[in-house]
Amino acid sequence: MKNNKSVSLEELLPVMLEQLEAGKKITFKPRGTSMLPLLREGKDGIVLEKSRGNHKKNDIVFYRRKDGKFVLHRIVYVKDGYVISGDHQYFFEYGITDKEIIGVATGFYRGEKYYSVKNIFYKFYTLFIRVRRNILISPFARVVGKIIHRKKD
Repeated sequence: MKNNKSVSLEELLPVMLEQLEAGKKITFKPRGTSMLPLLREGKDGIVLEKSRGNHKKNDIVFYRRKDGKFVLHRIVYVKDGYVISGDHQYFFEYGITDKEIIGVATGFYRGEKYYSVKNIFYKFYTLFIRVRRNILISPFARVVGKIIHRKKD
């Protein structure tokens, strides 16, 4: 029987950073629904390596917001920092920098099966997400997101 214990990311952060700095990969099961349908809460895991900066569109990054919250989202595009959103979200987060990014995804576990971000099926998935985002997310939603972002600054 597995002996699992829940620990907050805040408590794990020093260990995570130490492992990433040592060139090791870390795996954890993210919480929430923002990365559906790719990652299911409590079922799937993400594999991260140390962020080396210069990320590109479609990279999944693990970062810490200025308010201290940890987030795992996808880079939608790069402009004045990174513009990031969850696969299951309509609004974008602007101005994320390399300084805030802790790690970048190299793969994920869908249940027990591992998939690299270099896997052809994953590449098709990212294409699907881009097309879905461009068709279903109206320019109106993008404008509202920008207005909300400006008011926070």
